[in-house]
Amino acid sequence: MRVSTEIFNLVHYDGASAADLWAALHQLFQDNVDARANNLHTELQNTVQGDSPVSVYCQRLKAIADELRELGDPIDDHQLINVLLIGLSERFDKQTSFIPMMRPRLSFAEAAVVPHGARSCSAPGSTNCTIAAPGFINRTTTAARMAPIS
Repeated sequence: MRVSTEIFNLVHYDGASAADLWAALHQLFQDNVDARANNLHTELQNTVQGDSPVSVYCQRLKAIADELRELGDPIDDHQLINVLLIGLSERFDKQTSFIPMMRPRLSFAEAAVVPHGARSCSAPGSTNCTIAAPGFINRTTTAARMAPIS
């Protein structure tokens, strides 16, 4: 393995063994991973749709989640859906208000297409509803009568 002179100079000190240098290099890069993960968590929590199309907003959230997973700090779909719902434009309030109550829970990929689609229920006030959205296989689900997921 080769290390640049600049990196070597960051970790080298008189009397350092190869094991000492390796440990210092590991710590240096681990600190960078932790800092990057913290920055990504902050970015994820502060990302909102704004004027972007829903697809662009969802792609951004997914890219951040993928990068966190690669850094060893994965975000599960439940958390990612919460971030999605919080950051969506107010114009999607009606379409997304039922997502947290759906059973079985939607995956992030399914939740990401809901604002594009329509919801139909078998009868007024029914909790058995079908979601239809472009590129989305219709899914019948039961909206549980409970508080939104946190």
